[in-house]
Amino acid sequence: MADNAAQKIVPGGWIVHVITENFPEAFKLAFLKLNRDNHYEYTPIALLATQLVNGENYVALAEQKIYGNPIIKNYVRIIFYAKFDAKELSDVEISSITPLPHDCVWVMIPDGQRVYVADIIREYEKSQQNSNQAIADEWEKDAIVADWPKDIDDAIAVLNERLGLSYKMIACVGKRVLNGVDYVIVAEQSVMRCPDEKNVVFVQFHAFEGKITIYSVELILEGHAKPIPGGIVIEPCARLPKDVQEEFDSVMKHCGGMDVKPFAYLGYQVVNGTNRFIVAEVTPKYMWAKKRISLVTINAQDNSIKFVDIH
Repeated sequence: MADNAAQKIVPGGWIVHVITENFPEAFKLAFLKLNRDNHYEYTPIALLATQLVNGENYVALAEQKIYGNPIIKNYVRIIFYAKFDAKELSDVEISSITPLPHDCVWVMIPDGQRVYVADIIREYEKSQQNSNQAIADEWEKDAIVADWPKDIDDAIAVLNERLGLSYKMIACVGKRVLNGVDYVIVAEQSVMRCPDEKNVVFVQFHAFEGKITIYSVELILEGHAKPIPGGIVIEPCARLPKDVQEEFDSVMKHCGGMDVKPFAYLGYQVVNGTNRFIVAEVTPKYMWAKKRISLVTINAQDNSIKFVDIH
């Protein structure tokens, strides 16, 4: 994965590095100027990217409200320039203010890189609605692909007692201690009467004093054991194969705003290039961020990436 902090610095190039607190002085001056020169009120949410020129260009994500009517608000991308060591409002120039679409997911910076902002906006809204409320998350969301607890082997054995289906462990993606231990795992599911059918499922179960209780089995990815035109081929393995890792790294070079740590490969689909299906730990880069487990679909041909939260 391309780490924003490790990006090669190209003279005049844009560098993505998401900041949601402790903004630089030039950033504060820009928003002071915005709020003096317009009929709108702007609240900074995140610094998304910078560009060193004869001074520095910035890309910011902000909330825009109409003075006197705080109910009407938008999210906007603001690009501005600041002189080095800016100290006065005259040292800052606002280049553009661009409204963002409803349910915005990405913000494009001038060189074409995309920064993931959907969670930044979502969590900002939560913090505004109830800034004093702490939302507890008791789940430990650390992926385990080997040496998992015996409870998980016992659960797979219980699942394999079900007629017509068989299961193989792929990864444990969460657990919490609650009158025993709750687990969530990702597993391969085969349909006995249709050998070509193979799926990936999300299983939640409870273990207490050697007893296993299966809470739910949910379909994540429906596919086949062998290639068929346009179909999804399920071939799970821990870690990513070398070619898939290279494609993942290539796509991530064009994306910022999150840490994505893949830990299992699920399969592929040949359609307009090759879709690769990966399970990853995803943590957006902002101060409210919480790690989640996501099904990540990449396509190196068009540099696309999609996320569906699993846990």
